[in-house]
Amino acid sequence: VPDGLAYMPFQKAGISFATGRPGTLIGDEMGLGKTIQAIGIINMDPTVKRVLVMCPASLKLNWSREIAKWCVRPIKVGVQISNQPWVGDLCDVVVMNYDIAGKFEKAITATAWDLFICDECHYLKNPKAARTKIVLGKKARGQEPGHDGVKARRRVFMSGTPLVNRPIELFPLLRSLEPGKWGFKDQIRYCAGFQSRWGWDFSGASNLDELHNRLRSTVMVRRLKKDVLKDLPPKRRQIIEIAANGSAGLVREEAEAFATHEARLTMLKAKVAAVALADDQTGYAALADQLKKSYTVAFEEISKQRHAVAVAKIPDVIEHLRFAMDEGKVVCFAHHRDVVDALQTEFGAAAVHLYGGMTESDKDAAVRAFQEDPTVTLFIGSITAAGVGITLTASSHVVMAELDWR
Repeated sequence: VPDGLAYMPFQKAGISFATGRPGTLIGDEMGLGKTIQAIGIINMDPTVKRVLVMCPASLKLNWSREIAKWCVRPIKVGVQISNQPWVGDLCDVVVMNYDIAGKFEKAITATAWDLFICDECHYLKNPKAARTKIVLGKKARGQEPGHDGVKARRRVFMSGTPLVNRPIELFPLLRSLEPGKWGFKDQIRYCAGFQSRWGWDFSGASNLDELHNRLRSTVMVRRLKKDVLKDLPPKRRQIIEIAANGSAGLVREEAEAFATHEARLTMLKAKVAAVALADDQTGYAALADQLKKSYTVAFEEISKQRHAVAVAKIPDVIEHLRFAMDEGKVVCFAHHRDVVDALQTEFGAAAVHLYGGMTESDKDAAVRAFQEDPTVTLFIGSITAAGVGITLTASSHVVMAELDWR
């Protein structure tokens, strides 16, 4: 690892497990460092020189940043953008999102990768989807096992929810990780397969304990937070970097306005302090009034800009919450009422909200639903109204969509 960084014991075990096989499914629960374990495999194997990382669009910048932070050798990372030329000829690591795989299919499949990493690999659960065919291949049942999609010497697939309700969704991934080892008979055994009047039906689930044990003994490593609590710090924080989506100008304006107002307020405070020392009551009163008005102007302007930035972030917050909610209940804090309302509208009955102006009984009902109802997986709270005095222990994962600027 780079100086100043260290892997936790269970992360070292995950890296060791993955380096011992050509295909690995890292199924650790969210927050346990799947990303840096995958980077640890690059560090462990000096023969890994060409790497393809596929992930949801919102995670591309995070991957680029983590590789720069954790990689121990000089590796050039390229983030592939939809409307730009292929970056794979100019860098060692290509980070791209699933949605643009079709646009670059020829370049992807023509490259012999040393390591192929699929983050949030459940994106590929449907074998009929175009992106699944591009990434995992299009060979029909009965053909020679192998890869006609992405060609890679080593594969690492990652998902916090590998054990899905329908085992058939695992099979496209398992066949890519272990070609030839997960066949038709396995589908019958683990998917409650039966012949209906329309053909074979694999939509069920059967022998799940056996499937779980087989996965762990062959291809999957999975740890839960409760399994590794002794290794974890009290909190794990992650900054989600947002791609340039038109809001960069808003962020820049907010920062410039903040700096301008801060400089003006600092100057006025110094003048107020000076006239106070000079015992100039008239001058002190005038400057104090000027300072008060400047605070009001600054507050109003910054508040408007903060609101514009918050609204611009809503689509990215929604996308990130979807990933988090795949793994269990999530608490999300926001500040502006319309941001809370937009999130509530998006997630509907799966979410409850709490903000100022609600009756105490409505607030209590929202908290109880989040704590007790398994179908309610998202709590959206105003920082000021829901920040203290309520119990939200149904989740240990919190997303701060925005902060009250004070």
